Amino acid sequence: MDSRKIDIRYLAGLIDGEGNIGVYKRSRKTYVTYQGILRIGMCDPVIIKYLHKVFGGEYHIYGTKKKHHRPCHYWCTTNSRLLVSLLTRLLPFLIVKKAQALLVIRFVRRMQYWQNKGGYFNCPVTKNERRIRDCFYKKTLVLNAKGL
Repeated sequence: MDSRKIDIRYLAGLIDGEGNIGVYKRSRKTYVTYQGILRIGMCDPVIIKYLHKVFGGEYHIYGTKKKHHRPCHYWCTTNSRLLVSLLTRLLPFLIVKKAQALLVIRFVRRMQYWQNKGGYFNCPVTKNERRIRDCFYKKTLVLNAKGL
């Protein structure tokens, strides 16, 4: 595969079928963080390794508890610039995950705005801002719920 070019329509279909777009929440003892995330998981490692080579991000392999199942290969990114640019390009071609993509784009842009104001490391997040971030997180949970 040519690492300089990937068909955006193919990638959109891959994300619609095998991907996850959402807001990730990590709770620590003294603070909570939120990040936009794009993740794709498949048993066949070829495409996943290709995405990692082209876009960077993270590559993981998760085993299985059942002997007759193959391990799953995952690619994911939380890079805000990549998320906004990639999801914006994918929007016209996404069908199943379009609402999640729009929500994550809005969330990431909000986080970028906050960071540009100096609010990422330099000053505490207000209660209102925490509430807004948690709303984004909860909306993606609803949109990504299984069985709907």
